[in-house]
Amino acid sequence: MSASRMNWCCLCVKVVAADEAVANEAAAAAQAIKDECENDLAEAIPALDAAISALNTLKPADITEVRAMKVLSVRRCFTLSSVCSFTQHTFL
Repeated sequence: MSASRMNWCCLCVKVVAADEAVANEAAAAAQAIKDECENDLAEAIPALDAAISALNTLKPADITEVRAMKVLSVRRCFTLSSVCSFTQHTFL
């Protein structure tokens, strides 16, 4: 192998090694973001499951009862608005 070809190969190895280092840094950053998201999701899933279970206990009569009220407190409005949002219904 000629000296110029050997120098070219060494240069290619250095460039590939630099690219690999950059790619490894990007992969580590992406893995850190993924891990953080998975941790957040693991915390949120139980709350979501509890909310879905609570929504599943509601009956149409419960919503009719709330609609029959003439004046709703702020808490009731917020709760009913949240329920409607989850069930994709309109509030009032």
